[in-house]
Amino acid sequence: MTIEIRVLTPSNIIYDGKVTELILPTTSGRVGILAQHSAYTTIIDIGLLAFREVASDKWSAIALIGGYASVESDRLTIWASEAHNYSSDRAALQKAKKLVEEAESMITASVTERDIVEAKLSFRRANLLYTLYKTTEA
Repeated sequence: MTIEIRVLTPSNIIYDGKVTELILPTTSGRVGILAQHSAYTTIIDIGLLAFREVASDKWSAIALIGGYASVESDRLTIWASEAHNYSSDRAALQKAKKLVEEAESMITASVTERDIVEAKLSFRRANLLYTLYKTTEA
């Protein structure tokens, strides 16, 4: 049994395919979804969407940064504020690593509560991209 998933951003369709199972990062934790899942709508957190593709039976991942998701009749649609596919380009990994370092510096240099919150969100985003590129590199 399969689930059709679509990952959409304001500017692109990031993924459109069939999977056998997936793990969705939500604001209330990670949610596992299989075929025949009950109707469900949730808010997406910063995290990796992990899924097992039907065609290859291999796990894949997409970095999601905010948005919401809806499951209905073996179809999951994700409207993400931002989403990133894996890139095998070493430059992408190095750029993500640099973003992590910059975000760490921002946290250290932050003075106001707002600056601290923004720096921590920048760190979570950068660390997510680094994790995506590093994990799927092997």
